[in-house]
Amino acid sequence: MSSKSASLQDLRRQCTALNLSTGGNNATLSTRLQDRTQASLGPSKEQEQLECDAVLMTRSEVGDQEERKGDAKSVFRKALDEEDLHVGNVRAKLFVGNCHGLNLAELMPRVHVLEEEVATQKEEIILLKIKVIWLEDRVSSLTMCLHAYKLLRNRFISTFKINKLANAIEVDRKIIAAGDGWAHGGDAVVDAQLHESETRDGGHDFEAYEKLCGINPWIVLFISKSILTTSAA
Repeated sequence: MSSKSASLQDLRRQCTALNLSTGGNNATLSTRLQDRTQASLGPSKEQEQLECDAVLMTRSEVGDQEERKGDAKSVFRKALDEEDLHVGNVRAKLFVGNCHGLNLAELMPRVHVLEEEVATQKEEIILLKIKVIWLEDRVSSLTMCLHAYKLLRNRFISTFKINKLANAIEVDRKIIAAGDGWAHGGDAVVDAQLHESETRDGGHDFEAYEKLCGINPWIVLFISKSILTTSAA
């Protein structure tokens, strides 16, 4: 039985079952029941499109928790009674509130954008740290190479004094010994880089490297690069 054709007694019985007021005539009771039915079904698409967020912001006094709650309620009522409410569009979303509230609504999307920019900058900083560590490692290698090159040139001169001039002194023998250490000693990382860059005239002689260092050159390169990445992180 529809609410329009129901008797006044039936309408009141339906209102009582739904804890609604039973006062009024047939039209009033019918409208009341229809409103309850519509509310139970949820908002229509037209109503959903008309919804917006309400933002109200004001200042309250500092105190303990209960005092702050009570004061906040008071100042919110005062703001609703005395301040003008405005409608604002923030990133295609409607907001209703006082001036401070709308300013807060506009601030939050900006904060989100800044957080994304900070996250991107952090990633860029990590990459820059990796590059700095790599460059520092290269500078260290070049510095060592320069020192080694000077030892080798000194070794060459002292060897020339022994073999050609026959006037070498004890210092020359020490210089030659120091140069021999650099010339015949090993550097696993630099030697592996030689295989990577193909600077050796003989090409990739992996077997000779593995017998000399006891490990594959690509493994050495992988470990050295992993150490640089871990240090940057």
